[in-house]
Amino acid sequence: MLIVPYGDFAWLYYKMGDHTNAQRYLEKLAQIADKFPRASPVILHPELYGEKAWSLLKFSSENYELAKTFFEMALKEQPENKEWHSGYAIVLTRLEGLGTRMSSEQDSIALPQLRLAKQLDPGNAFVTIYLGLKLTEYGYMQEAQELAEQALQKAKDNPQVIRNVVKLFRLHGSLDRAFALLERALQLSPDTCFLKHQLALCCKWKYGIEKQSNRDNREELNSLLSRAIENFNEVLRVQPNYIYIEFDLAEMYAESGDKEIAEEIFMAMFGRLSEMKPKDVQAFYLYYGNFKYYHRESPEEAIALYKEGIKISEPSWAREKCSLRLNKLQTR
Repeated sequence: MLIVPYGDFAWLYYKMGDHTNAQRYLEKLAQIADKFPRASPVILHPELYGEKAWSLLKFSSENYELAKTFFEMALKEQPENKEWHSGYAIVLTRLEGLGTRMSSEQDSIALPQLRLAKQLDPGNAFVTIYLGLKLTEYGYMQEAQELAEQALQKAKDNPQVIRNVVKLFRLHGSLDRAFALLERALQLSPDTCFLKHQLALCCKWKYGIEKQSNRDNREELNSLLSRAIENFNEVLRVQPNYIYIEFDLAEMYAESGDKEIAEEIFMAMFGRLSEMKPKDVQAFYLYYGNFKYYHRESPEEAIALYKEGIKISEPSWAREKCSLRLNKLQTR
């Protein structure tokens, strides 16, 4: 329907400050509304709500709440529409991922919506793997693994699906499988930033496992560190100031012995704290505190940083971690 692209153009021109063209497309929409009136003048076509929700979902995490609202409006008009149910499930999952993790599956709004979306659209690989990741959070490992295999069968060459399947394999400890899948995916899409990010994360995780194995494997450890650092840096060249990648990169530099480079990364982030969201500032104090404790052997500085993280009252996983680390250090 023309209302979808017309609505998108009106919104885009408005955001660009081109009110003349925005008005022109609004008038086109008004003409369609006059030609095809609905029962209520305040209710738009559900396609417009749904497509707008998808656009917001794909654009930025800052728009997730608004996307959620538009999906709800679309579903109110078309409650059986599997596309709106799938989008609603995905945005709920992402919103739960951005906030405080639900303590139990009963607290999760996303989980039952994912199950419903999977039932309505069993061929949707994105919903399938999102459900697998959500089930992993609550310990349903076997079912989650089966869903990952299903998602791969449905979209084995889709980089976005592969990215999330790799994440699930990594969380399940199936690092060899994750590496093999990433190597094949990067051959198909060698410049895909989020696949390089997953490769770097897999190297980081495998490094942690190998380091604790007490084997004589310094060469392998150095190789994993180098690959992680290389790929984290490549991602940051495309997506600068992505703080969670910067945290991981600083940790890898510290593990490799380049503690001064790690310190420089943290100090650069410190200069941007005023631009960050509260939960990200809390995460900064957590990671910087960990660096001071484990790599600078300075528990006093670590305690001071953890305290700064706790001072920010917004609930988050990082604040909880700061509190746990602080209590542990102060009781020694």
